[in-house]
Amino acid sequence: MFYRGQKRAVILHQVWDTLILRDAMKGTPVVEYAEKLAESITDAQGKTWAKGTPAAVGERGTGSRRKSSTPASRAETHRS
Repeated sequence: MFYRGQKRAVILHQVWDTLILRDAMKGTPVVEYAEKLAESITDAQGKTWAKGTPAAVGERGTGSRRKSSTPASRAETHRS
C-alpha cells in the first residue's frame, strides 16, 4: 500500500500504527500529544468505557453493536 509522503509501499499496520498518528501529531512531542488526548476524554466517556471490554468500547465509539465478524461467525451466517 502506498501512503502519502512514502516513496515505497508500506504495510497496512505501519499506516495504522505509525503514519496516521504521526500525521495527526503534526510534530507534537508524544507525551504532550498523549496528555492532550487524555484531557479530551470526558468523565462520562471514562465511566462508560470503564464498564466494558476493549471491544465494547470500540463498538460504543461507533454507535453500533456489530456481531462478531470472525470467519466462523460469517460461515454460521451463510448457513442460515
